[in-house]
Amino acid sequence: MKRLAVFVTPHGFGHAARSAAVMEALRRRDPELHFEIFTRVPEWFFRATLGSVFTAHPVDVDVGFIQRDALTEDVPATLRELERRIPFAPETVDRLAQTLVERGCSAVLCDIAPLGVAVAHRAGLPCFLQENFTWGWIYAGHFDRYPALRRYAEYLDAWSERATWRIRTEPACDPAVRAALSVPPVARPPRLTRAESRALLNLAPDRPAVLLTMGGMNYPHAFYDRMAARADIQFVIPGESSPREAASPLLFLPRNSRHYHPDLVMGMDAVLGKAGYSTLAEIRQAGIPYACVLRHGFRESRVLETYVRENLPGFCLEPEAFVTGGWLDRLDELLALPRRPHPGINGADRIAEFVGSKIR
Repeated sequence: MKRLAVFVTPHGFGHAARSAAVMEALRRRDPELHFEIFTRVPEWFFRATLGSVFTAHPVDVDVGFIQRDALTEDVPATLRELERRIPFAPETVDRLAQTLVERGCSAVLCDIAPLGVAVAHRAGLPCFLQENFTWGWIYAGHFDRYPALRRYAEYLDAWSERATWRIRTEPACDPAVRAALSVPPVARPPRLTRAESRALLNLAPDRPAVLLTMGGMNYPHAFYDRMAARADIQFVIPGESSPREAASPLLFLPRNSRHYHPDLVMGMDAVLGKAGYSTLAEIRQAGIPYACVLRHGFRESRVLETYVRENLPGFCLEPEAFVTGGWLDRLDELLALPRRPHPGINGADRIAEFVGSKIR
């Protein structure tokens, strides 16, 4: 059985969703392919897309950013963690490389996480790095206040540059990166139609539905009462650790629910959510309006803002407008925007074709 090792950063669920989309596309090309997934992202997240065609290895493969909440990075905490784990411990690299050899992996696919590139080199395997940014590029936005980040940025980017092939997924952040392949946004395809998704959620067909998503991270929503007062609109809120008591029209879903996130998006009339890669890609696929909540200080956020303004129906909000519930004043404006589905190939299929051609 052919096996591909996959290293995925645990920074939010967006990178895991992108990796899952690519693995699903690879599996359509080669039904015998098995994945060895190395990450701290929960196993259930991948099972929703891939079923049982993978083996999970719960390993901390990346620091990324330590976050205080869904919209705020904790740079001092990030620096402390980077100091503990950079440079990569040789014994960790050796152990993981040995696992790849023992499992019979033929190549390594990394989403952002440069540790996977180091492990691939140690195991003597070719490596694909798919990204829309590198940590070096992200960290550079904080060099003025936190110059100690520079040496970690340089170390991680040096490993990124050693990937056998680099794959850029739009919207890409750093125009200086030279890649073997550039692809449109990567999204997991939905499995249900809009009507089927709404029926599964017991949503009324004659009332608009809005999805609130913070990319798998909880955030204190102080404006639930104002939402509940809009009886003409249905709100769907995934990612709660436990469903809360709430008046209709609020529907809370636990983080690991039976509702597949691309299907949730497909069933909505609009989405309010954190600026994040997979959220943007799934909204683009569905063609529905998007109120994009930006993140102060996170360099990728402004690139995603530009992409939303140029390619999607919707608008961007500063974090304060989300936290205070000010976005509710623009809800009717959001719902009035026309749908704008994006025809064309999913970036996952392009990546699968490229990767598949290299690991025969």
